[in-house]
Amino acid sequence: MAAESSWAVLPSIIIVQILAYLTPSDRLKASATCRRWRSCLFESQLWESITFDFTNGNAEGAKFLTQKCSSFVTYARAKLSFCTADYVLNATRLLSRLSRNRRLRRLAIQPKSNYVEWLETSETQDNFVDSLIAVTKHARKLEHLSLGCIQELTDYADTFIAVLSQHEASKLRALHLESVKEDPDDYGLIELPLTKLNLLHNLQVLGIDFDHLSNSLLEGFIDNHKAKLEKLIVNVHGIHPAQEQVRNHTWWRLTQHSPKLRVTLNLIHSADGVEQLMNILKPDIPLAILRLFFCTTINAHAIDFISKHHCETFENLYVVEGLDDGNPNTFEDQIDDGNMLVMLAWRCKVLKHITFIGYLMESEDLACIARLRGPGLETLQVPESCIGTVPRVELAEDEDIEVEEVLTLEELTHDVSHHLQRPWKALSDGDVPAAVIDEEADAEQAYLPLLLQDQQW
Repeated sequence: MAAESSWAVLPSIIIVQILAYLTPSDRLKASATCRRWRSCLFESQLWESITFDFTNGNAEGAKFLTQKCSSFVTYARAKLSFCTADYVLNATRLLSRLSRNRRLRRLAIQPKSNYVEWLETSETQDNFVDSLIAVTKHARKLEHLSLGCIQELTDYADTFIAVLSQHEASKLRALHLESVKEDPDDYGLIELPLTKLNLLHNLQVLGIDFDHLSNSLLEGFIDNHKAKLEKLIVNVHGIHPAQEQVRNHTWWRLTQHSPKLRVTLNLIHSADGVEQLMNILKPDIPLAILRLFFCTTINAHAIDFISKHHCETFENLYVVEGLDDGNPNTFEDQIDDGNMLVMLAWRCKVLKHITFIGYLMESEDLACIARLRGPGLETLQVPESCIGTVPRVELAEDEDIEVEEVLTLEELTHDVSHHLQRPWKALSDGDVPAAVIDEEADAEQAYLPLLLQDQQW
């Protein structure tokens, strides 16, 4: 008689392959089958990529994964909350363990909020930063490092660059040093060590603040012995009076050397940035994405400039602003050629995404944008409360009388859906970020997820 079959006698390699098909939570459940299965649970190949989530009551699970997997994980995301001393301590322990992991290739810090309270003493912050620096010093294969837009970490950008240039010069491919400022009008500046940054000769993705954007920084990437830059993310806050303007010739040389380069501009609570946008933009910037987060106004001439000079590269316009006592904000959107958004839709050949929240958009313009872009426009987000109506004047049949007709929301929805060739509807108040409606709400929840998405590998 054949021996009774048992899950426990399966070869380890088969058990590991079975577990590989399961989600992390299901793996934990499957490991309860027997002691043999439990012994296979923490094979390194099963935990190549881990999100250590210390937020929303998940700390115990993250602590368990830290203890079991931090020594061999390859791709690590650390979702952090800095609301209590225990959370900070747990995150510091994770970084301390990761600093002993020579297999680590990618590390992304993903905070729940950019506004950090270190709570106890400066020693708490120092220990956290020291542990993160130790990771960059000891991980010999590090390809990706993102600091989660945390100003308290990006203030050490010069130190991180110095350490990375010494230990990861040939491996690092993506470095995110861009930040969100707690006060966009008042913050200190540090100087990036460009000589050491230039030693990172495999760098293809870079995120920085506009304060550090210079001709010298970009010229450092025009080097045939280095990898070609493919993505540049620039966060704009305040504009210092002495800020150097990058020459158009520098952008032209860089795009000749790196033809696949695409630039993202994020303006965050930056009224100065909007005002100076025409000085920031140059004809040869390969601009792909422009986002305006709570900047109080829009520069229609800058949008018009983009439609004329970046029609081959521009893909995404994202604008979000708080309502004015429940009403959409207005601005001068008419340019010499017509409505700025309509012209953007007409001229930009690869435009795929438009999000326009907090400002008035006339229904006729919205319908025109959908008609011009068609199904190639993957995202068209406009709140119902921000859609205006413009009467259409027509002559009544057989009478010399003008009759005003208004495009109703139902007609608009049908019209836009028809041109996009998919169901479409305007956003409700519940679909927009809370800060759009409530000025007391936390505005960063409207933009932090997008900024962290920029930093993913």
